[in-house]
Amino acid sequence: MPGETITLQVGQCGNQVGLQYWQQLASEHGINNDGSCKPWPQIEDELQFQYNNQRTYQHSKTYREDHPELFFTLSESSNKYTPRSILIDLEPSVVNKCLNNLSMINPRNVHLSEQGNGAANNWLNGYQYGNENSENLLNLIDRELDKCDNLSNFQLLHSVAGGTGSGVGSRVLELLDDRFSKKLVNSFSIFPATEPSDVVVQPYNSVLTLKKLIDFTDAVFMFQNDELNRIENNDHFQNSNKIISNIASTMSNTLRFPSYNYSSIEEIFSSVIPTADLKFLAPSFAPETSLFNINQEISYISMMNFIVGRDIKVKEVKNQILKIANKVKFVPWTTKSIGIAYGRQSPYISKSQDVLQVSNNSSTIKVLNKILHQYRSLITRKAYLTSYYNSIGEQTELFDMFKECEEAVIKVVEEYKLAQGSDYLD
Repeated sequence: MPGETITLQVGQCGNQVGLQYWQQLASEHGINNDGSCKPWPQIEDELQFQYNNQRTYQHSKTYREDHPELFFTLSESSNKYTPRSILIDLEPSVVNKCLNNLSMINPRNVHLSEQGNGAANNWLNGYQYGNENSENLLNLIDRELDKCDNLSNFQLLHSVAGGTGSGVGSRVLELLDDRFSKKLVNSFSIFPATEPSDVVVQPYNSVLTLKKLIDFTDAVFMFQNDELNRIENNDHFQNSNKIISNIASTMSNTLRFPSYNYSSIEEIFSSVIPTADLKFLAPSFAPETSLFNINQEISYISMMNFIVGRDIKVKEVKNQILKIANKVKFVPWTTKSIGIAYGRQSPYISKSQDVLQVSNNSSTIKVLNKILHQYRSLITRKAYLTSYYNSIGEQTELFDMFKECEEAVIKVVEEYKLAQGSDYLD
């Protein structure tokens, strides 16, 4: 039986994604906005989940076949579900929206700044706030942890480019590492667009946050705003937050609707992350299709496809995977195979099939190099730094911190370059 997951949604972006995420999970488990649960649907006399050409699993409809308790707490007194989530922000608008739209959220799991004026898109402001309120944040985490029987992992929803999601998020990662170092930590991290932004200090915030992600997470799922905006423009029915929430929920499908493989988050991570230095993952989502997106210019370290649906044609999927595996440019030292996780579609959901691809590949080099380039164009001119320090002494400390963070990001880039060689594991 897999363990529970506690979600920390930090900053405006993290809470916007979090709202969509919990709405998605609730819909898949038949949970109403107030936490009450709908009866298990009677779709057929027996729901069959095919996992190869010869055999099927057959399930009785007399009991629930899902495990919402991995992500929700069930109150024995009210018989209602509450998300295992902690909402953190320095201004109240998005958090209030979450509370108004999903009354199942426990208001005691909310942390808001008393001033309510945000972090001014400044990593240092967010980090200092997180540091000053570390005890309050830990109390929230501890209280939620007490409701778990066997905590498996923490997951962080945030942006790396703003002030709260990056700064407070960074401090939260430090706290998790200090207090719960044996638990897995992964992040769903939204990276800034390549084009110039109204927030001119985004490159500074990104480099500072990346250092904490490198030091204190076990897996980083990267979402680039450029790509999210492109998808959103092509599909008006899917906004960026919805795309991210769909990916995050599909990732946990085999845990929440257990089948015969990939029934723990540890098993999933170990399949796509060969070493602790190669943990930046690129997700690609293809709803309602069997599309597997392969870029011939990218070197792949690992790849896994999550296929969620009813009446999955396993033989057909395997044939497609074999054809694709022959086309993929894998790095020389890895196994040239593609993992497949067959997920079960929620009986509360009418759509036919989802396909999620998670890969560990050389595109990380391009993403991080763009951030480094934008960062260096600012730091060499010492542009927009006055909001990060108040004295000459603080300026010196800031430059030392920036240098350390830049070196950490460069090390990851070099690691991904080395990983493309045949002697990487020597």
